[in-house]
Amino acid sequence: MMARAIIATGLVALGLGPAGTLAPATAARPAIDFHCTVTGQIKGSPQLTREAICARLAAAIEPAIKARLVRVASPPQGAARRWVRIAVRLSPPAQAEAAFTSRLGKAVRNHPPISIDVMDKRLDMREIDMLSRAVAERLHSAG
Repeated sequence: MMARAIIATGLVALGLGPAGTLAPATAARPAIDFHCTVTGQIKGSPQLTREAICARLAAAIEPAIKARLVRVASPPQGAARRWVRIAVRLSPPAQAEAAFTSRLGKAVRNHPPISIDVMDKRLDMREIDMLSRAVAERLHSAG
């Protein structure tokens, strides 16, 4: 019984209904274009992949801006739609910097970059989560 409750709660948290379809609450949120790139050498945890970094950023940003991010292949430009564009640069030994621009309202905003620099160990997903939360907080306050 407990396992079923945890699984059901996990599906709702992911925005999935019982059959794995999008739940109505998730589908009702506005869609925002999301372009994410990761450059530099990835040294650290095996889970630290370009796709995983962008997924962690998206997972932190969506609740902060109360929208559903839709990955796009080319960087969004202009004022036709709402969008977020993030470029993560990884540098040895263990630094990650997120430079990001957004159009969540009427104006395009170039946000100051946010960096995480680890001195005593290799970069792992905990640092990417910290970076993701900082980016999400900045986007939330920029509203």
